[in-house]
Amino acid sequence: MAYKVLSEFPRPQVQYEQLEDIEDDSLRKAKDHRTFHEYCWTLKPAFLLKILESSDADYLAHLDTDLYFYHDPEAIFEENPLAHLFLTDHMNSKRFYHYYELSGRFNTGFVGCRNTDVAKRAVTQWKENCIAHCTVEMDTEKQTYGDQRYVERWIDDFDGVHVVTSKGANAAIWNIENYKLSMVEGNMYLDENPLLFYHFSAFTIIDESTFNLNWYYYMTEQKLVNQLYIPYANLLHQKIKQVQEVFPEFQQGFIEKKHVPDTHFYEI
Repeated sequence: MAYKVLSEFPRPQVQYEQLEDIEDDSLRKAKDHRTFHEYCWTLKPAFLLKILESSDADYLAHLDTDLYFYHDPEAIFEENPLAHLFLTDHMNSKRFYHYYELSGRFNTGFVGCRNTDVAKRAVTQWKENCIAHCTVEMDTEKQTYGDQRYVERWIDDFDGVHVVTSKGANAAIWNIENYKLSMVEGNMYLDENPLLFYHFSAFTIIDESTFNLNWYYYMTEQKLVNQLYIPYANLLHQKIKQVQEVFPEFQQGFIEKKHVPDTHFYEI
């Protein structure tokens, strides 16, 4: 369905791929023993590797679908243009600091790489790790959590791993309390850094007009809600309505309200 919808709204320089073009025998075998979310996570390195092997782009990245970009992400790669791999530390705030032990140092909502043999070897390793084991459980003994903690090994296993320094890269609920959010001449900033992209983890779509802004907990910082979350919800509302004009029955990704924690509902 996603391929069909996206094909109705073509964008220049965007190439769409179908799942069957990504899957190989090892992935299909793993799929039989994974939940939906586990299999989505398993596919991250598989898809990135396929694009790496077929693209002539200088830099590539896996991006989770709940990221929203406010500035040009080129700044991420400009930090260290000769690096092979680019990772973002969770930068957990005090409230979330204990999650380092659970979900690891790096967040794989963004995983960048330069189009090099080193990057291909690292992403191949990541793919093989995820096919072998990728579960929603946070295993502190084995140090695994979905696809995420495997990239921690890159620091020891590969040269040219760059940990992104900008506060504005992969900002999220787990680190936003570390920074002062502001708007300067229409642009969003965290302290002195441009907000490159925000990771709207735990944002849930109930229907085209109802959202849970964050099912982790209720956000008390009104500036955060007003300047980031509500504009994002309003934009999603507009885009969903646009899709429903072509596909009236479209409800993919909607979750019934009764299945979502009663934390931070917002209705348009």
